[in-house]
Amino acid sequence: EGLPGREPVELSTSSLVVADITRPLALAFGADRSPFGPQKDAAQAVLYAIVVPGLPRATASEALWLAAQLLDGSAA
Repeated sequence: EGLPGREPVELSTSSLVVADITRPLALAFGADRSPFGPQKDAAQAVLYAIVVPGLPRATASEALWLAAQLLDGSAA
C-alpha cells in the first residue's frame, strides 16, 4: 500500500510508518509530502512519540508535554 502524496516504493523492513486504523499516513522520519502533514491553517494536530526499548515512558511523556506547550505558546 502506498503512502499519500508519494509514488509507491519498496520500504525497508526497518521503516517506521505512522498509520491510523484505516491507512498509512506518513513515514515517521524524513520529509513529509503527505496531505496529512502540518498545514498553516490546521486547527488540530496529533503529537506522537516513538518509544524504543531502554527509553523510559516518562521521557516520552515529558517530550510530548513539552512539544504541546511549545505549540500552544505556553512554554517558558
